[in-house]
Amino acid sequence: MLTKFKNSSWPIAIRMVIFILILIVLWLFNSAFVTPLLLGLIIATLSYPVFQYVREKISKVKFLSNVSDTFAGILTILLLSVILVAGFDFLGTQVAREAPNFVSGIANFARNIPKNENLITNLEKVGVSRENTKLASDKINEQINKYVVPNGTKQKLNIELKPEDFTRIFNFSGGLFKIVFDYLVYFVIFLLAWFNALISGRSWLKSFFGLMPFSVVEELSIISDLKNGVNNVVYANILSGLVHAIVCFVIMLIFGVPNIFILTILIFLIGVLPLSPSELAYALPFLIILPNNPIAVIIMAPIAELIILFVNYVLMPKIINSGQAGNPLLIITSILSGITIFGLMGFIIGPMIMILVQTLYGILVNRSEEL
Repeated sequence: MLTKFKNSSWPIAIRMVIFILILIVLWLFNSAFVTPLLLGLIIATLSYPVFQYVREKISKVKFLSNVSDTFAGILTILLLSVILVAGFDFLGTQVAREAPNFVSGIANFARNIPKNENLITNLEKVGVSRENTKLASDKINEQINKYVVPNGTKQKLNIELKPEDFTRIFNFSGGLFKIVFDYLVYFVIFLLAWFNALISGRSWLKSFFGLMPFSVVEELSIISDLKNGVNNVVYANILSGLVHAIVCFVIMLIFGVPNIFILTILIFLIGVLPLSPSELAYALPFLIILPNNPIAVIIMAPIAELIILFVNYVLMPKIINSGQAGNPLLIITSILSGITIFGLMGFIIGPMIMILVQTLYGILVNRSEEL
């Protein structure tokens, strides 16, 4: 029995050690590009259904059947890129239209703070003195007057370049070129990772599981859980942004807040991004409503916090953990830990690690029950 155990276990152990060493070497040589690589792999996982659909359609064309994978990968990336560019172009156009009014509205509000007796009175009730309010208003107006040049003013430019100025310009240009070059490299790696994962994803997974001591059923279970996990994490964050955007849109509509479109877009982005606090989304409309309706803001603030707590600690973990028997608390912990360790991409990597651990634990339990 011992001999049989040794004969069956040592090859697996050796393969696992070699595999771990390969991962360490890959990590060391690609540590600077881990984020675009992971982002490309995640986008490939999310866009794989589109790739599969396009590939099926192309494979029916005789002269393209031999290159259906490559052509489908390129077409999928171009199609999704065009859709994203068109969407951002539309949003950018709308934001560009409303941004001047939004900025001028903030400037006018700051300038008129000393004249807003209702706001000053309410601030005094919560312990902010009239002098401090006046001082804060002066500081804000000083910055506005410093950076916002009134229309119709003419400023004369008096430029006198010295030798050391040329040195600074060249240094700045060199630094700027390095930044642009780095991001160009990141973008190329992201596209290559996306394309290669679409084309070779299945063979990568097959080779990976060929090194692991899993059965076919267990391999399919791991692949399915990880794929669904990535989708669920993204869907949960998008849903979070939508919930906060819709709630704030209704609040702004009731109180007649101007520039609703641009504010709703900002609130949606704040809700989607994992590093931004959801409270910031509600702070935008509340600060606009506060001067004229302070009581309403005081009433709505705790309600907004309850919505944030429900979305962050009930709705999102439930969506991420859907289809699994795991603990939602572990999902919340994995999101926070993932962001702390891996940065922005950690909001996907953390839950993926936790889902993988849960799946492996389930496999271990099933094996122990079979013995």
